[in-house]
Formats: sequence, C-alpha cells, structure tokens
Amino acid sequence: MTAFRAGEVARTLVEEIPVVWVEPEPRPSRAPLALWLPHLTSTKEGHLPVLRQLAEAGLVAVSFDPWLHGDRGPESPEQIAERVMGAVEAAHESDRTLWRHRDFVRTRIGVKYTPAEVRAVAEAAIRTAVQSKDDPADLINVALDELVRQRCELPG
Repeated sequence: MTAFRAGEVARTLVEEIPVVWVEPEPRPSRAPLALWLPHLTSTKEGHLPVLRQLAEAGLVAVSFDPWLHGDRGPESPEQIAERVMGAVEAAHESDRTLWRHRDFVRTRIGVKYTPAEVRAVAEAAIRTAVQSKDDPADLINVALDELVRQRCELPG
C-alpha cells in the first residue's frame, strides 16, 4: 500500500486492479464509504475532482477503472464507445429484429403495448382524477400510476 495523508489522492493495486481514494481531513476513526464507479469510457483519474468533493463532505471516496478501461484496458475511450455502440447497432440490424426483440421483452415482463388502449387507460384515469385535482402534474401522475398498475407501456 502507498503511504498517504488525509485529503490527498492515494493510489494502490488491489489484486491487480488500480484503485484511487481520498479520505476526509481530518481523518475520522470511522467514515462512510463512497464507491464512485466511472461511466462508459471514463476512468478513475477523470473522477478525482468528484472524489475530492466526497472527501470534503466527510466520506472515504474510492474509485477504480472498470475492466478494459483506463489502466486496465488497451483501448482509447473512443475505441470503447465505438465497440459498445457498434454491438448495440449490430443487435438490431433490421427493423424486423428490433420489433421481435421488443415483443419478446414485453411478453417476458408482462407489459402490454397497444397505443390506442394505453391512451384510453390514461385518459380515463385523468377524467376520473380531474373531479378532485386541478394541478396538471397531479393529473399526469395519476395517469402514470394507472398505466403502471395495469402494466402498460407508455405510448410513444
């Protein structure tokens, strides 16, 4: 382990995984832990400002490079994004494949998607709620609650 002082960035390897962390200053005997996971194409080093902010708020802030990212990967952020987005696009090479996948997911999770029926459900919920509510946000929430209750996919 690398020697460090509270408030400074510390770096080490944990089972060959590069890790960075920042501890609050002054360093308490026990502090909550914040594990900050970098998003796609991001690295632990890119999040040092966030780790410092978390430490200033009294947390031990830890981050590491996800598999094949940053110090653990041979690709640039642009190459990672291209590879991932290419895989997503390849999965739906045709509209027919896309519709088949959507139908599979809807069936699997038990959601119905018939736009006219879904709109009718939302409209009926709003018509009932308008008797006691007048705030548009409340009416929208009532409609959304009813759509979720009836396992309806939101209409596009």
